[in-house]
Amino acid sequence: MEKEILATGILGGTIGDYIIKELENDQIKNDFLKTDKESRNCISILHVLMAFYVVVQLGQKLFHHL
Repeated sequence: MEKEILATGILGGTIGDYIIKELENDQIKNDFLKTDKESRNCISILHVLMAFYVVVQLGQKLFHHL
């Protein structure tokens, strides 16, 4: 059974443009909130010995809370 997929989230900058381009190349529908801030990198690594690592780049604040 095929389901329709819609990728969503917040994207910006050259990384955001790249992600959207690749999703469109794979014909995956998307509806992202676009920002002028650069999207950050987040890398997950699963080691052969079952250790799990996550590397998260610090990003800029998107919203200012009053």
